[in-house]
Amino acid sequence: MSPRAQALTTAEAVTTQTDWPSCAEMLQNSANVTRLPANSSELRIRMYSILHLSDLHRSVAEPIANDTLLASLLADHDRFAIETPEIPAPDALVVSGDVIWGAKLGQADFEQDIEQQYQVAMDFLVGLTERLFAGDRSRVIMVPGNHDCCWNTARDAMSRVHPGDEPADILAALESSTSLFRWNWNERQLYVVSDVVQYAKRLDKYWDFVERFYDGCNQRYPIERTAGYNLFELDEGRILVGAFASLHNNDCFSGRAMFAPTAVANAALQARDAGQRYNLRAAVWHHGVYSKPSHWADYLAVNTVHELIGHGFQLGLHGHQHFSDVGSHYVQQIPGETEMALVSAGSLCAGSKELPRGVNRQYNMVVISDDYSEVRVHVREMARGDHFAASSRVSRLDDGMVRMGLRGEHASPIRPVPPDELRSADLILAAERELRSGRAEEALRILSNSGCQRDSYGRELLLQAATRLERWAKIVEVLDAPQTPDERVMLVEALARQGRVDEAMQRLDEPGEAALAPHLQTEMSIRLQQQRMVTRGG
Repeated sequence: MSPRAQALTTAEAVTTQTDWPSCAEMLQNSANVTRLPANSSELRIRMYSILHLSDLHRSVAEPIANDTLLASLLADHDRFAIETPEIPAPDALVVSGDVIWGAKLGQADFEQDIEQQYQVAMDFLVGLTERLFAGDRSRVIMVPGNHDCCWNTARDAMSRVHPGDEPADILAALESSTSLFRWNWNERQLYVVSDVVQYAKRLDKYWDFVERFYDGCNQRYPIERTAGYNLFELDEGRILVGAFASLHNNDCFSGRAMFAPTAVANAALQARDAGQRYNLRAAVWHHGVYSKPSHWADYLAVNTVHELIGHGFQLGLHGHQHFSDVGSHYVQQIPGETEMALVSAGSLCAGSKELPRGVNRQYNMVVISDDYSEVRVHVREMARGDHFAASSRVSRLDDGMVRMGLRGEHASPIRPVPPDELRSADLILAAERELRSGRAEEALRILSNSGCQRDSYGRELLLQAATRLERWAKIVEVLDAPQTPDERVMLVEALARQGRVDEAMQRLDEPGEAALAPHLQTEMSIRLQQQRMVTRGG
């Protein structure tokens, strides 16, 4: 079920004489699923939390091992519960570029070195995903950074421009966003990209790494190597994330930051054509929107952020500048949605020479409110002993945390929303409020609307309300065709609570996508047999 709302309440006791533990409790013990407390007054639908990492490139002078990183991150996550406010455990992971350090220009063994660095990154991200998300890689989003661009591959695609062959206006040619000319300051020499096919391969090692990472992963939008962007869904389809490569024409002689010219437009069109209504649209890229010092050119033009805002993106995550920061950007000319909350993550692995003065290794926890109206950013910074804690170095931080508002999608809808869909969404939100207030009866009444049950979150809320009220017949009715192992557990439990043990045994053994893990199925089968023996013996 939803990592945001995996909070199905369970019954207090069984109606038969056997000591039958709830099947939901067995599932919790088996899959480490978080459940809501039995007291309905404590009911809380979880906020959606994103672990935001960036600039994973390992410092050559001050390397940090995977095991050290994993242990430090997990130890910090253990401390989240004592923070004020409490930081929820992460539901997803975003890596905003610079997965590796790369190889020097002219390095003889650059291919082997780059492949080895990506293997280290793979081991780290796989290990982190296994520990945080039980190996579910669909909850990981990443984009390339400038360090992921292979300088040697790009250089092999260039040729020297001989005297007399230069363009009439060299400066104008270099500044053009479509120019193939490059200037090497070390040699005081003009180059031109003469092999565009070879030049396009400068990110091949990164994309090979990405495809290996997501191999076999079930995703709505397939990975595209050459589109300049990829789309991801989080929070069971409620959040759309556009992952953009800010490396158009970036190479060994050009540090510019730019999206592919039509990347944002194509992402918006693909999302529109998918016909999915999202509660929040977020964008991820690598480069910052300003640079320090200001004369450096490695920052994204703010009009790109404005373009994202115009297409309904309300949250932007990036890295590159090696320090965490938060802020907002506005577009006054566009009616409705005019603001984006912008969040930068510091570097997780850079050494002291690569970090700004006074800044240590950092990462962010980005917490999105239940109604998608606010984002809370917690900046975590490495201190003594390679341990992380709340940072106080970022402007506007209060104990390592800052809040920013998000504009609702209704202010600038990407597509017309059918009235019945809007009504169902409103009913689901109303039911959620009732359930959180302990009024499960009213929530169940609202959610009995058929349109609400077609929505996955509405279905979850209905099951929560029915379980709280011990309406076993209602649960059996709704879960006649269980869609997940969680739902099969609930169905079997509801049948058992009604005394329909034989039917529960039959539904437990049914094959299909919602089938249970063998050990859990065996345990539940034993409990059902015990209940049947006690019932018949009584």
